[in-house]
Amino acid sequence: MRLAKDPVERRKEILDAAERLFETKGFDVATTGDILAAVGIARGTLYYHFKSKEEILDSIVERNCAQGLEAAGRLAADRTLPVLERLFMCIGASRPAGKDMNWIIDQLHRPQNARMHEKMNSALLNGLVPIMTAVVEEGIRDGTFATACPRESVEMALCYGVAAFDDELFGSDLTDRRNRAHAFLRNLELVLGAAQGSMERFQPMLADGRSASCGGPETGPGAER
Repeated sequence: MRLAKDPVERRKEILDAAERLFETKGFDVATTGDILAAVGIARGTLYYHFKSKEEILDSIVERNCAQGLEAAGRLAADRTLPVLERLFMCIGASRPAGKDMNWIIDQLHRPQNARMHEKMNSALLNGLVPIMTAVVEEGIRDGTFATACPRESVEMALCYGVAAFDDELFGSDLTDRRNRAHAFLRNLELVLGAAQGSMERFQPMLADGRSASCGGPETGPGAER
């Protein structure tokens, strides 16, 4: 007698296989038949969980978003790290570690996926705002920040950042990205009431995708603040 697999586990298997196929073969090239073969299921089982390949992609995006927010929450709660490091690590954590997300980003920028792109941005922003607001409020208490509007400041920073570092809007020229990162950090210092230059070391993370040093000494003017 053949035992039916737990629906939650089966759904995860389908998403795992589809994500690997979409990343390696490309979303347009990979077929539902490829997914069936990879998981070893019948077509009816696939359509029991997902109505289309597009719905599978939507679920993959949602899952990656949820994983990123979960990681950001863990980092925000790690009080062994300074407030500034935690703030920027929360942003970096929204991209799941060890994953090539370029294929997802390419798909989200397609006109037919505009709704999905908007949905993902909304989920990330709404999820990150309370996480990062808690970090900013802690920074206000320890003197790192000085703002009367922590939540609104975080909302403004995230909305600006989503647009400023979208290569589809402004291009991917590295010099331009570095200039935008510098401007973004300077404005964020002003909005949050942080010491001038205290965030400059995070420019490589924003512009180049490199990790800033974490837990190291503060650098730049006003570092003793």
